[in-house]
Amino acid sequence: MISVVNLIQAALLAVTLLGLCLLSGKKQHQGFIGLLLLVVLLCAFNLLEETNLTRELYLVTPVFVLGLGPAFYLAVKSAFTSRLEWQDTLHFLPMLALLPLAQQQPQWVIAIGTLWRLGYALLTFRLVWQFNQWLRQQRSDAEELSFGWFGWVLAVQTLVSMLDLLRLNMQPALGQLLNQTGQGVSTAITLVLLAYLIVKLVKTPVDLASLSLVWQSEHSSDEQSPAVSGAEPSLVRSENAADYSGIFIELDQQIRQQQWYTQPRLSLEQLSELTGLNPRDISRAINLVAGLNFNDYINQLRIKQVQRQMLQQPDTPLLTLALNAGFNSKSSFNTSFRLWVGLTPSAYRQQQVNP
Repeated sequence: MISVVNLIQAALLAVTLLGLCLLSGKKQHQGFIGLLLLVVLLCAFNLLEETNLTRELYLVTPVFVLGLGPAFYLAVKSAFTSRLEWQDTLHFLPMLALLPLAQQQPQWVIAIGTLWRLGYALLTFRLVWQFNQWLRQQRSDAEELSFGWFGWVLAVQTLVSMLDLLRLNMQPALGQLLNQTGQGVSTAITLVLLAYLIVKLVKTPVDLASLSLVWQSEHSSDEQSPAVSGAEPSLVRSENAADYSGIFIELDQQIRQQQWYTQPRLSLEQLSELTGLNPRDISRAINLVAGLNFNDYINQLRIKQVQRQMLQQPDTPLLTLALNAGFNSKSSFNTSFRLWVGLTPSAYRQQQVNP
């Protein structure tokens, strides 16, 4: 008999297949395509087993717990590097190795898979954090290209998965109604998160593809410079700030005089072409002398211009002032303004009118 849970699983399968169609042919998303293929297999086996078509033959679904963690990790890795290697398939060996135990010891497989999934979630969070930190050193529109949204998706999905895996581990002690309710809620949340994930990937800016090449080249080795990784140890600051003060003074003067910060989506590479300075020197100068990353430094200059124009043009819409200063969207402008001023743009303008 087909249940409500089966209908939700069928909807999840349909959304996943649609996502495969939308993302097919995009090399940058090959890892996410692999993730969706794994979800398709999971949905298919879930439907087959829960409708008693294959349950008597062999139980397969418990091993998928060990596959989803690596799939999420490799999906993010492929987005940042635009490629996967054959060695990456080794991440799925534990999944295949425990397949013979899935029928006889499903609870043990699920318990091991729970820890496995949590470990890979932490690895994925770390990779996303590293990319976002690096992005802030490279782009003035880092917020728009950031994978912070994926971090939230992964956090919610991991929490839901942990609760669902806890349900599976305690399945023999729970009643049928509670089991089905928990499974239905978990599947429904996964459906919503997966649909959101697909929409975000389809709308991913093309710039990310070119950025991935730079990210890949700079992370070919484990050792990175503080200017690239975003680290600013006090020892490095004391040793190098004086060395880069001359470069920063010249750089800061040119940026302010030429108003290069008003260029939308200004990147470190573009600024290097405009100034003739090495990107690494620019990054070190901003990091060590100004004490900021590239994104914050440029947006701080933009905010100062908006503040000046608020006084000079009190009737001009805030969004117009923001776009003139180089911001690409209202959300990025509001976020940066609150960061540096401590107030929303509207509240700040009102404060200037009625001090």
